[in-house]
Amino acid sequence: MRIDGVPFAKRTDFSFFPGKNIEMERHLYQERHVAVLGYARANGLNEVIREGADDTVGIITAGKSATDVAQALHDLGVDEPALGRAGVRVLRMGLVYPVDEELLRRFATGLDRVIVVEEKRDFLERHVKAALQPLGRPIEVVGKTDGAGRPLFPVAGGMDADLIATQLARLLEAEFARAGIAARAARHTEQLELIARREHAVSAGRTPNFCSGCPHSASTVLAEGQVAWGSPGCNCFNTVIEQPKRHIDVMTQYGGEGLPWIGLARYTDREHMVQHIGDGAIYHSSYLNIRWAVAAGVNITFKLLYNGVVANTGAQNPVGSRGWPSSPGDLSRGRRGDRDRDQGAQPVPGRAARAGGADQAGRPAGGDRRRAGRGTGTTVMIYDESCANERRRLQRRGKAGDPSGTCW
Repeated sequence: MRIDGVPFAKRTDFSFFPGKNIEMERHLYQERHVAVLGYARANGLNEVIREGADDTVGIITAGKSATDVAQALHDLGVDEPALGRAGVRVLRMGLVYPVDEELLRRFATGLDRVIVVEEKRDFLERHVKAALQPLGRPIEVVGKTDGAGRPLFPVAGGMDADLIATQLARLLEAEFARAGIAARAARHTEQLELIARREHAVSAGRTPNFCSGCPHSASTVLAEGQVAWGSPGCNCFNTVIEQPKRHIDVMTQYGGEGLPWIGLARYTDREHMVQHIGDGAIYHSSYLNIRWAVAAGVNITFKLLYNGVVANTGAQNPVGSRGWPSSPGDLSRGRRGDRDRDQGAQPVPGRAARAGGADQAGRPAGGDRRRAGRGTGTTVMIYDESCANERRRLQRRGKAGDPSGTCW
């Protein structure tokens, strides 16, 4: 493909240095996007399914919604000849960005109305409106709302062929009547309404909880007055577990554990925060978050939920765990080394799981939980107890003995 008389050549520059990125922006928008559109046209990525000279309504759709639209029209008894009699044109977009505005304007020639069917937000709908605006004549475009501003194809949740069929039958009632298929469409929508009105017995509810034997049942328990934040991992189930002693109020992204508190701490009356971290996150990047909290001087307790595997996705080894640290003991010694060097995070004194000072295996005495939350800088608590499912699997293979847990 030639652009401005020169063969197109894809270039990539990741330097992003001020000044140089201006040329990359020009290359992206004035060359690469042009080349992408040329590829889409040459390979038929955007396809007009059906069109005629007397069409007055167009349907534009993409992705999964294109399949749902085809199913909805089939369920309504609308085949291609019926679409022709109804004056309905259909465009399936295989490339939604950059959008082919030239194609959209050509597709809309002679139409009075365009229906955009897409999942979630009105991404394609906005581009359709922008592309048709220069035509200089009114074309009604509906999608997430109808012409009266009422909800049409939902933004929240998902869509299926039944929902689309119901909405298309309402939007195209006059066109279907003209094509002689209104009765068939009406019978189908009536059946859908009858199904929607059926009463369904409500099964007994069950409050979500951790798996039987999950160490988080003990390790995420909070002392009175403590507030905890969660992160990706099994501990995030505390957002839906209806138990105040385990509830977490905020979820951070993976690798962001504790960081929001560094910025928020000075602007709130709360003196202390608890942050749960899985060992996968610690090995990945969150170890540095502890050092940052120490440097910032905030009052926070990091609960390192160590079980040796990434349990909630199949018990893989945490990435990075084969180097440093290789065990909870190494992790604890690493934190003590940071404390001695930086005068920073204070570890909770160690207790063996079966010693008298521990409430139960893997959980420190309540006094330790309270002492770790008195607002005295950065505190680190390491909970060492394996996922029960993984432990049983290793025991069946003869790779693990009797379970035990320790809190350093």
